[in-house]
Amino acid sequence: MKLGAKYGIDVAPFFIVEDSDEKTVFTSIAKFLKQTFPDAKRPSRKAAGAVDTQAALDELQGQTPQEIVNWALSRYGNGCGFAFSGAEDVALIDMAVKSGHAFAVFCLDTGRLHPETYHFIERVRDHYGIEIS
Repeated sequence: MKLGAKYGIDVAPFFIVEDSDEKTVFTSIAKFLKQTFPDAKRPSRKAAGAVDTQAALDELQGQTPQEIVNWALSRYGNGCGFAFSGAEDVALIDMAVKSGHAFAVFCLDTGRLHPETYHFIERVRDHYGIEIS
């Protein structure tokens, strides 16, 4: 927290961006993006395709978890992101890998994870040959 105290910041996370000799402190990624990329177009919020939720529910009723993962990834691929926060999510990653479809995995790294957690993330990356962003 010495760095936070140096900049008068008492919340986490925060970001210090150094551009030339100027340092700017951000406590919000949204503010950082707006200030750094003011002309950037916002991504479309449209899904890869409209989903008739009732039809999907009917189709997936009674399906195994593997079949449900296959269904989602065959439709959305990398647009379907799996949140990875530890051992409890490895089963989902295993099913995604076995599906043979493209997919994305992300981990919210607060900068306060235990060293064992970072080691575990690396083990999962290596074991499955995937990127966890």
